[in-house]
Amino acid sequence: MLTLSLHAQNIVAPAAGPHGGTVKNAGGYNIEMHYSYPDIFAYLLTKDLKSISNKGILCNVKFILPDNTSVETDLKPFGDDGFTTNSCPLLFNATKINFNLSGKYISAKFENDNPIVEKAPTRR
Repeated sequence: MLTLSLHAQNIVAPAAGPHGGTVKNAGGYNIEMHYSYPDIFAYLLTKDLKSISNKGILCNVKFILPDNTSVETDLKPFGDDGFTTNSCPLLFNATKINFNLSGKYISAKFENDNPIVEKAPTRR
């Protein structure tokens, strides 16, 4: 007789957003980010993951580089609800997406977990 035992493991995966990106909570909002070198896409979402129109909203991204310096670039409106840029550096450790919603600043940090975009090794 063959006995088979299966054990469930708690695996916490990043939340997937309505545009296929990673979602992070940002106070009363959520921010979704998706990247595929060299493009980055960002979306401001409600608490229940509904897209917010990009009209009247500004957005930028800060790339945190391996030497702990950073590079910022503005994202341009994309469609009705997104922002994008195609100037993603090849080597970075994290990004910080920043939205300016009529003077209210909303931001979230995303670690580089994309295997296509190289993550720099951690210095010891």
